Amino acid sequence: MSDDKTLPRSNEDKRGKNMKHLVLTEDDKKLFLYLHDFIYLDMDFIVEYVFDRYKTRQSASTRLLKLEDSGYLKKFRAMTPDSPEGYSANVYTLTATGVAAVEELQGYSRWKVRWTRDLPMWYLHSLQLARAVISYELQAPKYGLEVKDFVHETRGYFQFTKQKEDVIRPDGFIVLGPKDSEENFGFFLEMERTVSRRHVLQSKIEQYTTFLKHSDARMRYQYDKGLEAYVKNWQVIFIAEDEPKLKRTLRLMAMLKPEESKQPSQMRPDVHIPVRLTNLDDIKENGFGEIYHHIDEEDFKLKRMF
Repeated sequence: MSDDKTLPRSNEDKRGKNMKHLVLTEDDKKLFLYLHDFIYLDMDFIVEYVFDRYKTRQSASTRLLKLEDSGYLKKFRAMTPDSPEGYSANVYTLTATGVAAVEELQGYSRWKVRWTRDLPMWYLHSLQLARAVISYELQAPKYGLEVKDFVHETRGYFQFTKQKEDVIRPDGFIVLGPKDSEENFGFFLEMERTVSRRHVLQSKIEQYTTFLKHSDARMRYQYDKGLEAYVKNWQVIFIAEDEPKLKRTLRLMAMLKPEESKQPSQMRPDVHIPVRLTNLDDIKENGFGEIYHHIDEEDFKLKRMF
């Protein structure tokens, strides 16, 4: 578990003796593991990607209610990526009982009490991150690849030197590569939901650049995060929420490139590590297609594969 105080293994809404015993299905277990990874998932995601074998949305909803009544899940009402503006939908997370089930399923769990108690500001990041990661997972086999590991933003933070500013804080990352191969890529994922500022983007890229120059830091990071697969090369992928945000982010990133025939400067330092820019809809359509702007290259306005 985490170093936070352990949750009592009972339902969060104190139903206590009224909790119903439930025989868990494989879909239930799959949901628990996904919730452990992403922390929060919404109804639309669960119906499409987890409970996809249920014939109707109503039957999936009924099962979720049973899991909630049995003490495994907690539900919030909140805005989600697919809910109409101004409307809320169901967002789920694990209770202590659900976390205990995860621990039995995979032998360990990492969880903080506050994730169950309250819905944090970053929950929408998790919902969108889940959509990107599941798209890579489902599409990878078509290309002879697999997603071998995933780390959420709550575990992704890393201070790689004694200097306070030498930190990376991705929204999450995946490890992707061929099965039974050490030739793996690590993709730091940056979800661009809000209107970014140029100096924020520049700071993020500078931090990743400094980190990737430290080979010992890269190895310590992999060890610290307990990765199941060795990462040989890293890329940073900025994922815009939609096409307008992608265009704005692309314009801001272009401002980091030196002007034609001029040398890099403090204001335009250039980009010296593999940085890619795309949007979430394109990843959902084909995350392995020609959807990425290669910001570190001269022809960055063209879209190409990774």
